[in-house]
Order: sequence, then structure tokens, then C-alpha cells
Amino acid sequence: MQLCHNTLYLQQSHNKPDVLNEGLMWAVPTTSFYIYFLDKYRFSDARNYLAATQYILDEYENEFNAAKEAKRLPEDEDISMKYCSLRTRLDYGWAKYGNMLLLHLKHKLFQNPDERIKDIGSQVTDNIVSNLSDAKAIFLHTIKWHEKVKAYFSETGNTFLYLSMRYNIALTYKYLECFEPDRSMRIKMHKRRVQMLKDILVLTKPYKELLLLYMYTDMFISCGTVIDMMMENAEIAGKPFTEIKTEVLEYVKNCVQCWEKYYAELTCLKTD
Repeated sequence: MQLCHNTLYLQQSHNKPDVLNEGLMWAVPTTSFYIYFLDKYRFSDARNYLAATQYILDEYENEFNAAKEAKRLPEDEDISMKYCSLRTRLDYGWAKYGNMLLLHLKHKLFQNPDERIKDIGSQVTDNIVSNLSDAKAIFLHTIKWHEKVKAYFSETGNTFLYLSMRYNIALTYKYLECFEPDRSMRIKMHKRRVQMLKDILVLTKPYKELLLLYMYTDMFISCGTVIDMMMENAEIAGKPFTEIKTEVLEYVKNCVQCWEKYYAELTCLKTD
């Protein structure tokens, strides 16, 4: 490769091209180099020549654009088309580099599955966590997979399992709430869960299943928790009950409705 570089230097010194053709003279050979190295799976060398080609084009395109604005482009040569062609080949080179690298790494993974298994396992901890930041990492990992499964059941038309996944997502929010140190944020999280459960219940009503009982129970408990925490917050802040009365009574109403629906559903299941 050093011989090629020396040849280019000698060619440049001998021919002394104008600055625009000089850029082309350097960019064209480097293009051939990275194609050669990609074919040989020499990714470091290929990347270096891709970077070199991009650097050359970036530098000389400044000269090209300046000449174009000043209308100093040679009339007998289509410099513009040549630069455009080289830029396209460079873009394709980076894309091909990425694809070939991924393919190469894929083969290596199959040759060494232990590393891949270790990498997959490292995406989520198996240690005990005690703070919100670590708990959020597990929460996001869990939600990601719940969402994937939920999407699958939605696409396949399995409504019951789709609703089950939505309920599991609501449960995951419930578990995360335990790690939240801010009481106001915990109340917001419980309120969000109540709304999530309400949305699921609307779709679950046609199904006379135990899932409905679980959801009524969960919503009853969540509404009760919101009431308790709102009352405690108001007491700590010295707020009169009148400031939270309307909202508290709304959650009390939800609790009563959930209990009534739970009892009615339980009676219906026993009858069936």
C-alpha cells in the first residue's frame, strides 16, 4: 500500500493537476482500497480508507463549491458528476461496511454462543436493587417485553391474552411505585394505574373470567391507596380536607363501584 501512496505522490508532482482534479485523483484510488479491504474482511483497514475518502471529498468539495459559485468550473469536464458519483460510492461503501461487519460478527456469535448468552443476560440485573434508578432499569426492560407480547396478541386477535398483557403492564407500574421516594410522585403513579385499569376494564367486561375479579380487586386497593396517601399528604402539608374533598370522594366512589362489581361478578361466576 505504501507503494501505491508513493505512486500517487509522484503522479501528482509530475502532472500538477488543478485543485479540483487533484481531489478526484486522491479520492478515486482510496475508493478502490476500501473495496479491496472489505472483500478481504480487513475491517480496520477498510474503515480507515472510507474515512480517508470522506475526508478528501469533504475537503475538496469546499473548493468545488467555491469554484461552482464563482463559475470557475472547467467547461470541458463534468467535475460535478464525478464528485457526485464518488460521494454516492462512499455512502454505499459505509453501508456495505456496516452490513459486512454485522454479518461477520453474526458468524462469530454462532461460533461462540457463550459470549452472546452472557451479553443477553447482562441486559437485566439479577442483583437485589434498593433505589429508584436501578428499579427503573428493570422496569423499562420488563415493559419492553410486555409491549412486544402485547403487540403480538393484538395482531393475532387473541383479545384475552392481549388484555392480560395490559394488566401485567399495570402491575409493573405498581411494583415500581414502591421504589419512588417522593410521595407526590407515588400518588401520581397510583392515579395512572387506576386510569390504566379503568381503560382495561372497559374492554374486559365481555369476558366472565377470573381476570375481571383480579382487576376489580386491584383497582379497589389502588383507589384506597390513593385516598390514604392524599389524606396523609394533606395532613403533613396542613391542608384542609375541603381542598381535596372532591377528588377523595371520587376515589371513594370508585372503590364502592369496584366492590359492587366484584361481588356481582363473583356471584355470576358461582351461578355459572
